[in-house]
Amino acid sequence: MAKFVNLSAKYKKLLDETSKLISTKDKDDLKNEKMTFKRLNQLYLSISALLENGECDIFDMNHLLNNYNKSNIIVDQLRSIVKQRNSIILDKAKKTEYWKNTLNKLNESLIKKLKIKTIEDTFLELLKKYENNWMGYWTIIEIDKQGEIKDINIIDEDDLVYFIDCLNNK
Repeated sequence: MAKFVNLSAKYKKLLDETSKLISTKDKDDLKNEKMTFKRLNQLYLSISALLENGECDIFDMNHLLNNYNKSNIIVDQLRSIVKQRNSIILDKAKKTEYWKNTLNKLNESLIKKLKIKTIEDTFLELLKKYENNWMGYWTIIEIDKQGEIKDINIIDEDDLVYFIDCLNNK
């Protein structure tokens, strides 16, 4: 999608409403990458509520995060929320049995069995597609409202094809 520099009225409104949710302490914590997951998740849920009740939707948020090409503190803070939240979710996921089970299931589904490290590296490559996405890894890593991992699974056919293509290119 094309980069853009002019904000529409609905984007300006979203950023204005978002700025009211982010405290001075939050700004410092985001800048220093010291915000707790609990607070990141609270902000995420509050901003998601703005999306549900406002003129912007998830597509608009992702467009703003990934394609807005002008310096903007609030957009940078949103990008930081996404980056830090998704990073923590991935770290949590890797420590669960779901992670190990998913890698094993993926390997079992292949005609030629591979080293788990190869499967994991390729799975991480797939997840990179979503690391800057507002909803994060939601199609693969299921979390509850508190951010606890509930399940890990590739359910999207396009993701599975991408995963297989990545493996074939190794």
